[in-house]
Amino acid sequence: MIDRVPDFLIIGAMKAGSTTLYADLAAQPSVFMSPVKEPYDLASPEVLAEGGRKRYARLFAKARPDQICGEASTSYSMLPVFDGVAERARRLLGRDAKIVYIVRNPIERIISQHFHLYSRHGADEDINEAVRSDDRLLNFSRYDMQLAAWLREFDDNAVYLVRFEDFIADRRAAISSLCRFLGVDADLQCIDDSRRFNSSDEHVVVRGSTQRIISSQFYQRHIRPILPAKAKESLRRWLGRVPPPRPAPPSASTLNYLVDELQPSVEGLSRLVGLKESLWNLEETRRQYVGSQ
Repeated sequence: MIDRVPDFLIIGAMKAGSTTLYADLAAQPSVFMSPVKEPYDLASPEVLAEGGRKRYARLFAKARPDQICGEASTSYSMLPVFDGVAERARRLLGRDAKIVYIVRNPIERIISQHFHLYSRHGADEDINEAVRSDDRLLNFSRYDMQLAAWLREFDDNAVYLVRFEDFIADRRAAISSLCRFLGVDADLQCIDDSRRFNSSDEHVVVRGSTQRIISSQFYQRHIRPILPAKAKESLRRWLGRVPPPRPAPPSASTLNYLVDELQPSVEGLSRLVGLKESLWNLEETRRQYVGSQ
């Protein structure tokens, strides 16, 4: 039997709805999603070795012949932390693989990522300091830079952009369009659009050694898939803590800084995907935050 590898990848972005998108696609009868939501295999050169490829392929061993396979790893759009991912994807999956990139207002995404890091003791409470000291916050929102690496390896028609705001507004319509891109029929009755997954405000936070255990590849690949959903949720609530209150939003000067840094990237992303208008009005975002302070 030939080892299966994904027909498509959801490459991120972090804190832009990839978990909900993964869940909605996993509910489709014509789609098989990796039981590990973020396997990260393509982030390592080891995936190109025989052992690494077989390990990756085992994630899709239970897929039916009439299903397409996919996985969702936000590390695939985390340059420069993880580089060479697109090249490895092209070598392993071939140029016919399809790439799905879900993106969010880049300032909103940074605020969400900062809260995610802060609640796990991975960032200072002061976002004004964090955005200037932690390059990840800005870089993961430089969508043009992230996507350009994939467009160097895959044709334009192999890449599909999902705007988080449109997805959340009408998930069924978004999944219907995405399934057409993937070449499969959509069963919209399978989508529970009353649920959102992995919202930072709704989940307990697991930290320290417990977080390292449940984030480990052994747990994710061998323990988590066999646990009933209720058991996983109960375990997480038993081990976790309620998230801390959200920190203060960025100051006016920080918002000006973010707009200056990210506006060229927003315009660059629009050019990459052939849009004449920007996907977001960052000046409007800045005014909304300044007006609420």
